[in-house]
Amino acid sequence: VPREHLLIFAGVLNNTVESSEDTKVVRQVRDVFVHEGYDHGTYINDIAILKVSPGFPTDNPAVKPIPLRPDVLPDGLICTVSGWGSLGDAEDTMPEILQVVKVPFITYDTCRHKYNYTEKSIEPGMICAGYPDGGKDACGGDSGGPLQCDGLLTGVVSWGEGCALPNYPGVYTDVAYYREWIERQLLESEFFLETDCHSIT
Repeated sequence: VPREHLLIFAGVLNNTVESSEDTKVVRQVRDVFVHEGYDHGTYINDIAILKVSPGFPTDNPAVKPIPLRPDVLPDGLICTVSGWGSLGDAEDTMPEILQVVKVPFITYDTCRHKYNYTEKSIEPGMICAGYPDGGKDACGGDSGGPLQCDGLLTGVVSWGEGCALPNYPGVYTDVAYYREWIERQLLESEFFLETDCHSIT
């Protein structure tokens, strides 16, 4: 999709274009920075940054930056993932209202073991979250959405084996792993001048 056709909607719970929420903010995407090592087949380096113009307002109570997580999470920490993706593998329609679900973080070694027998593997730069019995997960259409843990942006929805299946947790891009890459893109792209990049979403 050409970047000039991309719009970012912020400050809304309803994702329809006709949404009339008072806090709604719409911005045109000015530039897209995709990781130079991204592999569509394996989802390695599955991360990108979108630059909008003009920037988001600072006085909107529903549009706020979120700090980036700087370190590894403890096993079992409950995190929150949100999005407007499918409600399940068998669902063809997407919800209009933002969906939110809580899932526990899983260590890298545990997640890698669970995906040992699938076509894709868990690689450095990936983290996982989900329940052993499944039932709660991100799904198709949620990709690119946030995984928040302790109020920090910890992961970005990336991929998984189906949705909410037992023993197959959701896989996310690890924000802490790519922190230097993110900050380098912001600096080189003049996203900010004297802004603390730890607070940039």
